[in-house]
Amino acid sequence: SGAPETSIDINVILPREQPEVMVYYDTQPRGGDVAAYAHKAPATYTPTLMELADRRRLYVGRLTGLQPGTRYYFVTGEPVNGMSRERSF
Repeated sequence: SGAPETSIDINVILPREQPEVMVYYDTQPRGGDVAAYAHKAPATYTPTLMELADRRRLYVGRLTGLQPGTRYYFVTGEPVNGMSRERSF
């Protein structure tokens, strides 16, 4: 994590480990079209106790260099399980 006014961690929970999980983001809504988002960041696998209970995997996408006071739109996911719906912060 970086400075709270210019960064955010996006958590992605998946049913099993995946080789490449991404966060796609932009300052404009893109309706989930990953090719249309201006930025992307990898979400890194982060081991947690949650795995012991139900085998879900946590991935954390760290977005940095954000503009304070700006709304961002994003989707997360990977090819096997698909992409999330678009959300914003």
